[in-house]
Amino acid sequence: MKLTLAKLNWMFFTNNEECQKSLPTLVTTIRSSLNKLSNTEGVASTYEVSQLYVNNRDSHEAKPGFWERKFGNVRTNIPWVEFKKAFQEEYQRKLDKHFPGKQQEFLMRLINKDLLEGSPRFHREAYDNFCGTEVGKTHGFYSRLKEYCASKHAMREVFSMDSTVRLSAIQNLGKFKTPGVVSSLKKLLVDEDPNIRAVAAIALGKTGTCTPDIVQALVNLLKDEDRLVRESTCVSLGYLQAQAAVPHIINAWRNDPISHVREAAQAALRVIGGDEANQAVHITQVLTREMNDLAK
Repeated sequence: MKLTLAKLNWMFFTNNEECQKSLPTLVTTIRSSLNKLSNTEGVASTYEVSQLYVNNRDSHEAKPGFWERKFGNVRTNIPWVEFKKAFQEEYQRKLDKHFPGKQQEFLMRLINKDLLEGSPRFHREAYDNFCGTEVGKTHGFYSRLKEYCASKHAMREVFSMDSTVRLSAIQNLGKFKTPGVVSSLKKLLVDEDPNIRAVAAIALGKTGTCTPDIVQALVNLLKDEDRLVRESTCVSLGYLQAQAAVPHIINAWRNDPISHVREAAQAALRVIGGDEANQAVHITQVLTREMNDLAK
């Protein structure tokens, strides 16, 4: 297809009066040129091109997410059977392509076990938590589900993989907030490989799961023999804004022999805030000023 632009006699307006007077002539000229071009064989007019652009743009306009398309603004529990039927109707062709045969059974069990925790009903909050940043996108749920399945497969083989692949797989899990992921990451906090413990700690922090058992599991790592694990744990507790961990983070800030760990603890205290944390940060600022004055 050949693209040409209309040859127009350009008009320049210096004031409103000239504009109003000359505008009809300009419009007539444009229409005439477009009509001539659109009647020329093998040539696309600027109007036709603009329509192609408009149509293409309209076709890519954001559509509601899966939940909105199927259940509207309902935020109450949706029966699992109803959700499953709607999901299969919507994505059966993609499911056949990406999850052939028995893999679809595995996928459905995964949704029911990890997202619903075996419940017969699906709540909108669980859906939103799973989708994360993809929640408002047209096919965000399906995209996140594909990622999650890949991560789950990786987790099933995580102890037989080489270290680099394991670290990548574990880090990727931090994007999800399902109970299954949180439970898996918590178990990895006691892995014999310190790199795994460190990455699992940060991934756990990114899930946003600030329950007492998770906070305690991370607090225990502040005494880990590996300094990267202790540093990562401070970062994780900062992500979680874990107020209950503040005394332990302050202890790491005051007493850890490694400067990077102390710096991570200080950064976590700034993020967490609160009287106790702010007091510790204030002391740091005072000491910094005194040392600067001493050095002068």
